[in-house]
Amino acid sequence: MVELTSFDDAKVPTIGIDRDSTMRMLDTDFATHIAQGETTLRHCWRLIRRDDVMLGFTDHNGVLAFDGTDYAPVNGLDGGDVPARLGAQVQTSEVFGVLTSAAISEDDILLGRYDGAMVEI
Repeated sequence: MVELTSFDDAKVPTIGIDRDSTMRMLDTDFATHIAQGETTLRHCWRLIRRDDVMLGFTDHNGVLAFDGTDYAPVNGLDGGDVPARLGAQVQTSEVFGVLTSAAISEDDILLGRYDGAMVEI
C-alpha cells in the first residue's frame, strides 16, 4: 500500500511504502496533482517489438498520449502490484488477462513478430 505521508521543504509530497518505511520523491507535477485531493490513476502498457514497433494500451476509457506513444483503451488487462525494491534490484510486475486489439494481427503473431517483445508499464 502506498500513501501520502508528508511534504518536504519544497512543498512536494513524498510517499511512504508501508512495509519498509522508505520514502520516494515524486515528480513535482505529479505530486502537485496528488496533493489536490481525490484523483484517478491509470495503468499504461507499452509493447515494444524487436523491430521497434511500439503499441500502447491503457485501462483508461480514452486514448492517453505521452512520451511519444498513444495508449489505446483496452479491456481485459489487470495490472498487478509492483513491489518496491531497494538498490539495484530489478523491479518486476505482472499483468493478467487477454489483450485484444485490432493493432495486433494474427499474421504478426504467427510470423513471430511479438516473440521477445518487451512490455513497459
